Amino acid sequence: MSIPNSDWYLGGTPGRAVFYTGFGCFAAASGGFLISTMMAKTEKIQKFSINSMMITAIAATAYLAMAFDQGKIINVSTGRIIFYARYIDWALTTPLLLYDLAQLAGVNKNLMRLCLFFDELMILLGLFGALSLKQAYLWGWFSLGCLAFFPVLYLLFFVYPKYTKPETTKTAYTVQSCVLGGLWLIYPIAWGLGTGGNVISVDAETIWFLLLDVLTKVAYSSMLLTIWREVLPFTDGNISGYPTEMRNQPNSIQDGNTGVSRRVYKPDVTTAF
Repeated sequence: MSIPNSDWYLGGTPGRAVFYTGFGCFAAASGGFLISTMMAKTEKIQKFSINSMMITAIAATAYLAMAFDQGKIINVSTGRIIFYARYIDWALTTPLLLYDLAQLAGVNKNLMRLCLFFDELMILLGLFGALSLKQAYLWGWFSLGCLAFFPVLYLLFFVYPKYTKPETTKTAYTVQSCVLGGLWLIYPIAWGLGTGGNVISVDAETIWFLLLDVLTKVAYSSMLLTIWREVLPFTDGNISGYPTEMRNQPNSIQDGNTGVSRRVYKPDVTTAF
């Protein structure tokens, strides 16, 4: 088995530039989402904006660490560089992405926790695979990680949609879940060709992961806050100074003294299944 050059990051190749490019993209996106947070008129926009800012800020930190030649270890068996900072990034940001989808669909906390559990398990198994010194162990961990990925996809595509509202969130959820789920399916392919099989160089794998990270974090979150801005589910009402946006919305009332609209809880007697 040929081993890609593990000295690519020392200079003279695109590796370090890719990490700095990633840092710049995510840092700029974090600034944009911070502005969205500060300018939000309703708490629903503020909540999703904060979530998006946290996602991109964590990713920016991870990419800056990798650009500084940190957060990595060399697999002594293959000689390949393993950037564990990438796995820390995924372990912190993918639950936030799934939280967005859960909020958009309106699922209960039990299903949300179940999905987050399998997501974290999948990432942990991938890290164990990357650090394995024997190919049998590497592919064994990889296979287990793929198995942990199946419940996540099942929940996103077959369970969560049952909780969406046809007149508001159904279309938004369908598009967002297909975008996120479809892009996530490419990650195991990149991992298998790079970390797993040593078919592509560390450089090429880094570019693959950067493109996927930008699409799943920046593009995905931007779509949520722009295209689907009007159908995001209401939470606790309006931010001070913007009392009118929730008027005439389902499950909301307006306070006669303050003029501020608040959500009213109405139990749903129908079943989602």
